[in-house]
Amino acid sequence: MEMTTIQRDEQVNPAVTAPEVNQPALPEYPPQDPRRLRLYSCVKRAFDLFAAVVGLLLACIPMLIIGACVWCSTKGPTFIKQERVGQHGKVFTIYKFRTMVYDAPHDVATSLLKNADSYITPFGRFLRKTSLDELPQLINVLKGEMSLVGFRPVVLTEKKLNALREKYGVFACKPGITGLAQIRGRDDISYKEKARIDAEYAATRSIKLDLYCLLKTIPFAASQKGAR
Repeated sequence: MEMTTIQRDEQVNPAVTAPEVNQPALPEYPPQDPRRLRLYSCVKRAFDLFAAVVGLLLACIPMLIIGACVWCSTKGPTFIKQERVGQHGKVFTIYKFRTMVYDAPHDVATSLLKNADSYITPFGRFLRKTSLDELPQLINVLKGEMSLVGFRPVVLTEKKLNALREKYGVFACKPGITGLAQIRGRDDISYKEKARIDAEYAATRSIKLDLYCLLKTIPFAASQKGAR
């Protein structure tokens, strides 16, 4: 599989992108029934479409308010578009409200930046803490590039996490707005643990697990636990 690569900026922390030598062992999961997976995928897609349409209708006024606040509070566009790795390792464009200053490095994970806090705007910090910057991703769900629940897609420069996800078969499912790793620690867990949890989700995914993740996401996001 060949992915688009992003030239590392001098503002990217080189220690984070160093090659990984020791990869954590992955527990063995029993194979899933292909017929059950096909049925699950159909039901999940129907639910995603319904939820995305309803969500966009309900969130249109809050999104207009958020967009106006972003536009008024700092120079630059209201939305940002980033290339991220999705299902089957395919690169797609994700939509978010802009939370960083206009001249911040583009298509680079915040965790890879030196002095990342200096790039985040005051209103952007609030959006990140509450996860409201993710609302435009309902458009990605509508387009079929994402699901409500899955692994959180990351930029191409997060090579360690993407490599582990590819090795563990995480890319077999669609990325999500939320996921199992988000309710088990979010930014408080290491990329190794995140990849392991993503693999657990990919191997055991079901409607029951998706509903569990969605219900747990609401209080988790409200408490801002694990948000960095």
